[in-house]
Amino acid sequence: MVRDAVIDADDVRARLRQVRERIDAVERTWSHPVAVVGVTKGFGADAIVAAVAAGCEAIGENYAQE
Repeated sequence: MVRDAVIDADDVRARLRQVRERIDAVERTWSHPVAVVGVTKGFGADAIVAAVAAGCEAIGENYAQE
């Protein structure tokens, strides 16, 4: 199922910033970095373009045909 909504890079950027802030706020016992992987399940190529434009460095998709 592909959604019809257009994905806005500024919205993705704001949400990505929120996720990274939450990760940074967690007190952890390790020092290695945490990677954020954007998942585009059910969204079109515009979601990938928006995520990359927003600074997301890793994108995942779990539909074989995608």
